[in-house]
Amino acid sequence: MAPSNDQFAYGNDPTDATGNRTLRGGVQRVIQAEAGVKVAADKVSLSVVPFYSENNNIPFTIQLSNPNGSFTLTQERGKVDNLGVELEGTYSPLTGLTLRGIGTVQRPRFVDFNFVDNKGTSTNASDDEVIDFEGNRLEDTPDLLLEGGAEYSFKGFDVFANYRWFGERYANKRNTIELPSYGVVFAGVGYNFGGNLQGVQLRVQASNLFNTLGFGDAAARNGENLSQEILDTVDANGRTRAENSYNLVRPILPRNITASVGYVF
Repeated sequence: MAPSNDQFAYGNDPTDATGNRTLRGGVQRVIQAEAGVKVAADKVSLSVVPFYSENNNIPFTIQLSNPNGSFTLTQERGKVDNLGVELEGTYSPLTGLTLRGIGTVQRPRFVDFNFVDNKGTSTNASDDEVIDFEGNRLEDTPDLLLEGGAEYSFKGFDVFANYRWFGERYANKRNTIELPSYGVVFAGVGYNFGGNLQGVQLRVQASNLFNTLGFGDAAARNGENLSQEILDTVDANGRTRAENSYNLVRPILPRNITASVGYVF
């Protein structure tokens, strides 16, 4: 097997004086299982899909803060699992109108993951600290995802609107930086021409219609090796020093409206 990019970056053989030999990383083993039940009637359908996944020996990059203000990137391997259920339902009260709802409840967690923080002093083992993430929530992964929407077709017109809600989640493995939940609206309208223009389609669509501010993920994963003092000390604004630490996050895209003309043969 050819080495991955991560192995090239972090898998150098320490016994090779030239630094050119790459160690092959451990094999990742993934276990996945899901089952589903779906019932449907003339106007209503409902499906329930429980699922489970387990990933062993998965690589993670840890960003460590050094005493001099610099950072060290190191790669460790661990085990994560996820248990959840997805519910989906549709209802058509009128001809051409469909209402749809989807919800996912899950529990993505670190099962076995730890690393040694040497405080930036690899030659002094006396201040080394083992940091264990067992039981922590997986970063950038909410426990709850919801979506609801409607579609309507009438005399050549197509109209749709969807609302997607993303639950709060942590931006780092230490679970010290929490990103708030947010919801985004998508909508659009289209027209399918007839007669001499049969096949011509006109579409106008909008994403993040109300220009909601939401945070997608953290651009810099600071805080993985924050000291217990920083984690516990509360500042005047009621937040801990860890929560007040400077971090970079990536916002979701702002409102975007597109128009298109197409032709179906």
